[in-house]
Formats: sequence, structure tokens, C-alpha cells
Amino acid sequence: MQLPQAIQAYFEADRNNNCEALLACFAPSAAVHDEGRSHSGHYAIGSWWEYSKARYRHVAEPLEALTDEHGTRVIAKVTGVFLNLCGGRPIGCATHIIDG
Repeated sequence: MQLPQAIQAYFEADRNNNCEALLACFAPSAAVHDEGRSHSGHYAIGSWWEYSKARYRHVAEPLEALTDEHGTRVIAKVTGVFLNLCGGRPIGCATHIIDG
């Protein structure tokens, strides 16, 4: 699957547990919305990502990319150990990344 370079770099950084490379994929004023909260700016996004990686040990695998006038939306399979769900057993879910 062909992804825009910044999105491909995001998935590679996430897979390699490289917070610095992951943050390079975001504009300084970017925001991430997850679990009902917003994390704005590199410091907040880095803190959120490191906390989430430690807590869930998740891995995101891009499955589909859709591009329109608003940017690119990626549907990914996210697996990990979600301690607050299903008694800590591994589960999968979908996530969306919008670039644009």
C-alpha cells in the first residue's frame, strides 16, 4: 500500500518505538485525540505516546488508505494488551489518521 511519506514515517516510528522520529511526523501545533482527551504540541503528543506504548504495548498495522479533498485517512489494525478491557487479553481495534 502506498502511503504519503509522513504517514508511512509515523507507522515506521511507532513500530520501532522511536518517539523522536514519530514526533517529526507532526507539525509543532498538531493535536492527537485519543480516549476522549486531546494532546496538543510535541511535548504533549510525546508524553501521550510514551504513556500509551508503556501501558498498552500496542502495534498499529495500516490496512487501507483513503485520500480525498480533506487529506488521507488510514484505517489501521491496532493490537496490544489493553489492561482496562477484556481482562488484559490482547484485542484489536481500528484507528484513523488524517493528514491534511
